[in-house]
Amino acid sequence: MKKRWIRINLAVMTLNWLSCTINYYMLSFLIKYLPGNMLMNNTMNNVSEIAGNILGAMLTPKLGAVKAF
Repeated sequence: MKKRWIRINLAVMTLNWLSCTINYYMLSFLIKYLPGNMLMNNTMNNVSEIAGNILGAMLTPKLGAVKAF
């Protein structure tokens, strides 16, 4: 890690990963406090997670790991 741009990129990606992880788990844990039906909220959360995983799995081979992320 002698190059400065690698350290900056690592710091930015680490903060990005950390904020996404915290937001994901906070949404999962606090979904019962969202207004509306709890079953519908959980269903929509699961559907969006499955759709995101499928989309990511389809885009990564086509774009490559560098462009996809």
